[in-house]
Amino acid sequence: MAENSVIEVGRCVYAKSHLIGARSDALAFSALNAGFTTGVVGALRNIGPEELNVDSVEMGFLTVVAATAGFTGVAFSMYKVTGFTVLPATGARATAPVPIRKRTGDHPRLIPAPDPTIIVNPPATFASVSISGAAVLTGGTFVAPNFDDPMAQLICEAGANGVFTGLKKYEPRNGIPWALAPDEGLIFANQQALPTSLTGRFSFGIDVRLA
Repeated sequence: MAENSVIEVGRCVYAKSHLIGARSDALAFSALNAGFTTGVVGALRNIGPEELNVDSVEMGFLTVVAATAGFTGVAFSMYKVTGFTVLPATGARATAPVPIRKRTGDHPRLIPAPDPTIIVNPPATFASVSISGAAVLTGGTFVAPNFDDPMAQLICEAGANGVFTGLKKYEPRNGIPWALAPDEGLIFANQQALPTSLTGRFSFGIDVRLA
């Protein structure tokens, strides 16, 4: 009987996925304003050689220092990019996010570089990830998307006393995942001019698996 004819809990193809969770340091939004239309605050790059499928993406924001009175809002957007040959790392959080396997017993990790300790069946596909420290990420190389057409957006809610919070999950329609070929990826960008007083933590969670 073919292996795929048997459904065993924990061994379906979706059990091969990885979770990538990342939270920025306290972003100083005065540092984001200089390039708020292209202010990248997080990035995921498929460095190949295989395709990655993205089943869901979650974005969140939490205020650390409240905004001044009269501020308009906080918004972040997600884009798919191509020609992604260098991960934006300047300005990144000191500890880079690491993809975590949902199941650890029988499939390879997604790690930024080959693991020399793995002798048999070394990982063939790797993902690299970065997220902001206190400012935008720079130094990346990719084909810039149309920043007016995001794949998904997080619009934060305004609370009392200049506090903004937001959390939203996005899943591709009809159960068909977003596909990332080698040297493609996702970037997350701040797209709202912000007051100098506001600081906060941006976060994302990505459910990604080998195609």
